[in-house]
Amino acid sequence: MTTDDLARARRLRALDAELANETNDNATLVARLEAVARGDIPNPLETTTMAPNEPLMLRMPQALLDRAEALVPAVEASEVGAALGRVTRAAVLRMAIARGLAELEAEYLGKKRLRRRSK
Repeated sequence: MTTDDLARARRLRALDAELANETNDNATLVARLEAVARGDIPNPLETTTMAPNEPLMLRMPQALLDRAEALVPAVEASEVGAALGRVTRAAVLRMAIARGLAELEAEYLGKKRLRRRSK
C-alpha cells in the first residue's frame, strides 16, 4: 500500500464513522443507505439516464431572462409560435439552447448545421 492508499483509507474510515454517527437516530435513512449499498435500489448519484423533459434548475442573469421575455411576442406571432401554441419565456429559452447547441456542435464537433428554408 502506498501513502496515498493509506490516506484514502483513513479518509474513508473517517467518513464512514461520521455517516454512522449522523444516521444512528434515523432508521429509515439507514435502511435506505443499506439498500443502495446492496444494489437493491439505484444510487441516485450514479444514475446517468435522464427522463424526458427532466426539470433543470439553472441560474441565469436577469438581462438574459429579460431578452427572452422580450422575444415572446415576436415568436408567438411567427409560424413557429403558431405551431407551439402558447409561447412562454421557457419555450424561448429552450429554442435558444437548441440553436446554441447546434452552433457549438458545428464549431467543436464538426457537425453540419441544418439550414433553414428561405421564405
